[in-house]
Parts: sequence; structure tokens; C-alpha cells
Amino acid sequence: LPEIREKKHFLILGMLHPSKGQIDALMAIKMLINDFPKVRLLIAGEGWKSYTNQLKSYIKSNNLESNVTLCGYVHNPDKLIQEANALLVCSRNEAMGRVTAEAMAAKVPVIGYDGGATSEIINNSNGGLLYNQIDQLYECMKSILYSSQLAEKLGQNGYQFALENFTNQHYADKVMEVYKEVLDK
Repeated sequence: LPEIREKKHFLILGMLHPSKGQIDALMAIKMLINDFPKVRLLIAGEGWKSYTNQLKSYIKSNNLESNVTLCGYVHNPDKLIQEANALLVCSRNEAMGRVTAEAMAAKVPVIGYDGGATSEIINNSNGGLLYNQIDQLYECMKSILYSSQLAEKLGQNGYQFALENFTNQHYADKVMEVYKEVLDK
């Protein structure tokens, strides 16, 4: 049998809103429980009450209470990120994923929807896996649980990319490039 990582939880972090795709994560975890009965999904964030109620209803009607925790707003999510097998970014059109960058900086792989800035960051960094459909999300999550080598490689690649692209110095250098370009004209 393939190796199974000791930690068994995934994290989705951000505003609770239909566009953020938390329902995708719930559907995938429901599938994953068949292979990993003790796997957990932590959903951290607050948002629309109606959508939050929809998530709670899905959790209850699918008997996911022992596998899914709605954490609410978390002031400092660093510990949650560091302890996760992977961060899930299920938003269809994420502009610039701050939580994606934070996970990469913590050497945590990212599993993201193949759209928006998430696909650009993942493709350019090799720091995670992409999906388009729920069954692909399930397969990505399963791959992370089965292979510590894969998870470690993705985490390390993401970390390297974050060091090269998401530091204050990098942003300052980019701003200076713009100023120099404007002044040269």
C-alpha cells in the first residue's frame, strides 16, 4: 500500500461566499471519507448567513459533522495553515490569492481551481495541484494524503516561488521598475 501521511486535514480559508467554492470542498471531502474515514476539512471564515446555512445544511444532511469543522473567523490562521495537508482554493476567479501565497510561504501545498490567478500561480510555481471538477479535486486531495514525497515537493516548490515573488523586497523592486520606466519617458 502507498504511504499515508500522518496529518489528515485540509483547510479552506476565506470569506464564506458561493464564489469561494466551499461547497466544492464539502463534496470532495464526502468522497474522500470512503478512503480516509478520519480525514478532516476545516473551513475558516465568515460570510453570507444564507450561504453559511447552506454549508451547515449540506454538512448535516451528508453526516459530515465529525469530518468538517466550520471554524468561523480566525484572527491568526498561521497555525491552521501550517498543520494542514494542503490549502484548498476553490474560488473560480481568485484575483490574487493572499492565502495561496501564505500557504506557499509555509511550505504547504495548494490545491486550487484551475482559473483566475490561482492557475497562474500554481502553473508558474509547481507548488500545488489544479482541478476543474469535483472528482479531480478528490483525486488531488487523495494524492496529497497518499504521498508525503509529492506533498513535500509541492510545498518546497511553492516556498521557493513565494520567496522569489511575494516578498516586500520583490514588490518594492517592481514599484521601482515602474517609477524608472515613467521617469525615463
